[in-house]
Amino acid sequence: MNRISNCCFFNCLQNYTKVIVWSHSIIGDYLYDLIVDAYPDLPVILADNDSNKQVEYKNQKVVSLDEALEKLPDAIVVIASFSNEKVMREILINKGVPSERILYGVTKESLMHEIQVLWAQKCKKLDKLQFEVDLAMHCNLDCNCCSQFAPLAETEFVNVEQLKKDFKRLGELFDGTAERIYLIGGEPLLHKEVTECMCIARNNFQDSEIDLFTNGLLLKKMNDEFWSICRDKQIGIIVTRYPIGVNYDELKSYVQGKDVPFQFAGTSKDYKYMSNIGVDVEGKQNPEDSFIHCYEANNCIKLRDGRLYTCTRPAAIYKFNKYFNMDLQVSKEDSIDIYSAQDADEILDFLRHPIPFCRYCNQNEHRVAREWTHTTRSLDEWT
Repeated sequence: MNRISNCCFFNCLQNYTKVIVWSHSIIGDYLYDLIVDAYPDLPVILADNDSNKQVEYKNQKVVSLDEALEKLPDAIVVIASFSNEKVMREILINKGVPSERILYGVTKESLMHEIQVLWAQKCKKLDKLQFEVDLAMHCNLDCNCCSQFAPLAETEFVNVEQLKKDFKRLGELFDGTAERIYLIGGEPLLHKEVTECMCIARNNFQDSEIDLFTNGLLLKKMNDEFWSICRDKQIGIIVTRYPIGVNYDELKSYVQGKDVPFQFAGTSKDYKYMSNIGVDVEGKQNPEDSFIHCYEANNCIKLRDGRLYTCTRPAAIYKFNKYFNMDLQVSKEDSIDIYSAQDADEILDFLRHPIPFCRYCNQNEHRVAREWTHTTRSLDEWT
């Protein structure tokens, strides 16, 4: 896609007296600041449908898209996202915004700014470890484009004895403290020993946020022991919503009625969008570029079989390889052995750098958001 310069961007805005910048993100904030600085008297709203992002920014409240359109009905709407541009444009058109009032605003300069910010963020050593562990590698929902490759997986569960060893080692290295720990999947509630896994996590990390990340389909089938462990061990429940006919407000009330902390993943207003994750089977991507544009890198840190990975992909690619008969290579340099590491600092330093496997991830050109559907297990869902 050809990208315009800031100069051309301003030329496109000349005929409009009101502006909505859609996306409270690095690029969205950059464009918002650019417009406000150049036209201080111009009504400009920063919008984002993620309720977690509807906060104060530069003394202005970030609002939902609907609220922004209600306040500035004749405004031009600037799309400030690359990978979600198609979906965002469709949403605007479906809301009655004419195409001539929709502007794709990702400029060359905004992208350069994003790279600089991301590099500083991604390469910053974490103050505390945050990580996740798959209790089940498979799932009961079969989402298209699943970032965990769960629809491609055979029935597989984490080994509880290995989990005990790994948590004990990490607890020793990090003095029983982590920023957060997610017990995830696949679908973690499929594991028959899920309560034992929860106890292992809490027993080794007393001073940490620990949450079980689930699609929620099995929550009402969990027994009293499960809920008792959640309360006693202070394990929260995080649910991702999907358009599958589940009454999520009722589910939220059900969990809270068990006196267990509950939250939705991301916004509680919109159903989840999925995105093909841009696997480049030829491995021709620039690892540094992939790393800094990867949401998961140095963020969604994965624990698997005594090793920590800076993101999910190399830890889960074996599912993709087996299903599609591929051979994307994972080497020892793609993760760090928690038993060989001398201390916590060595681990945190490793996690903040690109890995060889980053060459298989195209984080820009081939990532396109799409509405949630069940998987057809076609290769293009992941490439």
